[in-house]
Amino acid sequence: MKLLRHGPAGLERPGLLDLQGRVRDLSAHVHDLGGTALLPSSLRRLGAIDHARLPVVEAGVRLGPCVDRAGKVVVVEGNALHLLAPTALSGARDDVVLPEGMAVRCALRLGVVIGQPGRRLAVRQALAHVAGYCVLGEIRPEQASRQHGDTFAPLGPWLVVEPAVEADRDAVARAVAFASECMTLLPGDVLSLPPPRAHAAHPLAIGESRRIGIEGLGEQHFRAVALRLENRSEEQQT
Repeated sequence: MKLLRHGPAGLERPGLLDLQGRVRDLSAHVHDLGGTALLPSSLRRLGAIDHARLPVVEAGVRLGPCVDRAGKVVVVEGNALHLLAPTALSGARDDVVLPEGMAVRCALRLGVVIGQPGRRLAVRQALAHVAGYCVLGEIRPEQASRQHGDTFAPLGPWLVVEPAVEADRDAVARAVAFASECMTLLPGDVLSLPPPRAHAAHPLAIGESRRIGIEGLGEQHFRAVALRLENRSEEQQT
């Protein structure tokens, strides 16, 4: 099952991708795809729906981040963790907004979405707390002193539940267990892990586009644009 969120930014509705590649609307069955909607019981209920009877959404609709209002985004790198702001998440085809003069690199990551709460999990328990997997793009400032910004973590296009993906399940389980040693993991939290196959981070400049993906999880295609002056003025006033 491939779950997604469709519609304008901030007004996304829940949906899924059917076997013919069409987007279908799920809003009659679930308010959005986050929090308790990602619990195992909720996912089983969504999986049991006759998907062929769901309303078809117009082709070409925007797809937002496949998880609604993630509580936290946890980047797992070896034995280290760091957090990204939830506002870093954006849609798989949304523009990545870069401040002028910021040098960044684009990295492909595996997104692991938590489906039920967990704290200090054993490795053997960890996968039971995973709702699904997705593509996660990570825009990394080259200067360590610069922070990740809004739109720096495209997520999706969809969340794949029980995927036939070549992810190293043992590595995922170890990463989830490791993160749970440091913090309580909640439904809708997103872990950023290395992808199944090594992928080098490449420079990304304003005006350039990137296409990245993971077999079985879909593909992202986004463009880097400059932070507009009016947006910069608004940020300075807040």
